[in-house]
Amino acid sequence: MFNFAIFYLVISFLYGDDNNLFINAGNFSSKIEISFLVINPLNQKCGYIPKIGEVREISECSYGWTRLGDFEIGSDENDWTTLEFADNSEIILGTYTLIFYGLKDTRYWASLNLGNILNIGFEDYISNGVVKNFVVFLDPTPGAPTPVLTKLVTFQILRDDFNVAYKLNQIGDEKFVNNLIRMVDIVEKLSQKCEKIKDKIKDNKEKTKCYKPVIAILRMMMKRLEAINKLCDSKTECKPKCKQKQECDEDEVFKEFDNKYRKDTDFKDFFSEWDKEEYHKHKKTCKRYITDEALEIIATDINWLIKSFGEEVWNDYKKEHNPYIPEKYKQFFK
Repeated sequence: MFNFAIFYLVISFLYGDDNNLFINAGNFSSKIEISFLVINPLNQKCGYIPKIGEVREISECSYGWTRLGDFEIGSDENDWTTLEFADNSEIILGTYTLIFYGLKDTRYWASLNLGNILNIGFEDYISNGVVKNFVVFLDPTPGAPTPVLTKLVTFQILRDDFNVAYKLNQIGDEKFVNNLIRMVDIVEKLSQKCEKIKDKIKDNKEKTKCYKPVIAILRMMMKRLEAINKLCDSKTECKPKCKQKQECDEDEVFKEFDNKYRKDTDFKDFFSEWDKEEYHKHKKTCKRYITDEALEIIATDINWLIKSFGEEVWNDYKKEHNPYIPEKYKQFFK
């Protein structure tokens, strides 16, 4: 059983008596390993920034630390913190930013609830010194679309995911993780070519064509992790969860990818790097596993990254690749 260190954010806006917004978060440890900050559409901040301290630019907003416990058992070792907006704080139409600061390599959780309008939650990794950004557009107009939370994911975020999962023993050994990170490096190079020209591309088909190898490689990475998760989801126990042997074999995943794209000139740079990869020498001896939690976090970040390339790229991805979207995160990718 996990020992939760909880920090708790309460935001009360004028959505009605039963429609107050609550954001809860904490990490899977006995001590706080993250802090957070909220920025409203006027760029006013409230929260706690490491090495700076409490920031309170929003009126009637407070951020404080306390300790859980009761009169019978006394205080326990779990720290918690509260950020609260007073009930009379009127919501401002626009985008709110929620920033998490990593104080240590950790896995954390967060949830947002807004009566019957919004009820979402997620888990995530964060590294010491790393900043994670989420945005949500809030509109107080009756009948307005349901708010959707978006995580701002970069290729560096993916690398951090793999590194933190490795340090927390939720993914395979160093050789396996290094191979995944090198694949991220290759994909980032391919993506940079599209980023430089995407504003000049007017035709959506041309844009999706440019991102074709980027998307296909990321999907192949995800399929590798899915296969390995079916074979082993911890470093000590392997219980295959596949109906057919090839479903648990990452080599089968790459074989399918190789057969489909080896002769495609758009993938030339990838195969040139992949064929020199040292992982081929070690894959039979290195430890390959990934926990359910790690698979969900990393797969969701890959999806968020692809979505950041543009709706036309995301829609083509859904059509062509049947992406893996964990059940509890489907609300982010409708």
